[in-house]
Amino acid sequence: MADKIFENNQVSIVGEIVSDFRFSHEVYGEGFYVVDVAVNRLSNFMDYIPLMISERLIDVNEDYIGYGTVPVIQPA
Repeated sequence: MADKIFENNQVSIVGEIVSDFRFSHEVYGEGFYVVDVAVNRLSNFMDYIPLMISERLIDVNEDYIGYGTVPVIQPA
């Protein structure tokens, strides 16, 4: 099982941001925010996926509504 451990979580989502960032919680001074991403199914129905992200990776004060591609800061 130890060979299944990753240092960082990574995911790719194809969709559109449909909400502003909402504060979720803070851990050791690092803020975490939730934003909703609309993902289109093959059946033409939409799923709304809540995405939690650290304020260290994205500017949570920026308006990303309608964006399909968002620049994310690569942590060192």
